[in-house]
Amino acid sequence: MRTLISVLFVLLLCVSLPLSAEQFQRLGDLNVHYAVLNTRFLDPQIADTYRIIRAKDRALVNVSLIDAQGNAVTANLDGSVTNLLGQVQPLMFRLIEEDSARYYIATLKYSDQDTLRFSIHITRDGTDFGKVNFQQQLFWESP
Repeated sequence: MRTLISVLFVLLLCVSLPLSAEQFQRLGDLNVHYAVLNTRFLDPQIADTYRIIRAKDRALVNVSLIDAQGNAVTANLDGSVTNLLGQVQPLMFRLIEEDSARYYIATLKYSDQDTLRFSIHITRDGTDFGKVNFQQQLFWESP
């Protein structure tokens, strides 16, 4: 199980890096790293393990939170994604943990060439870190 989690995390990092340079925002002492990719990039076995639907119209959002000392942080993530027509989808994040690594994943459905606005609100133990907002255009990937 831990091997699958490691493979998923490394895969997400490797796939997201060529798509864009380091994507993160700083909220106080917290670095919020994020990546969005089509679920077809996932290995079928890994997708099955984490109940992720692999399809041309599905994307995976991966968020990790790193404190000033470089440690992974757990928090509460509440997010949504909005297309240019103003249609809103909630993002239901799940925490994935392995040893000291922690990251959050959520899936969403989208149309080809959608430009999506992501908004992720982060809180922890009553502290409001704020929101991370970013925009990304997504395309359907060929099988």
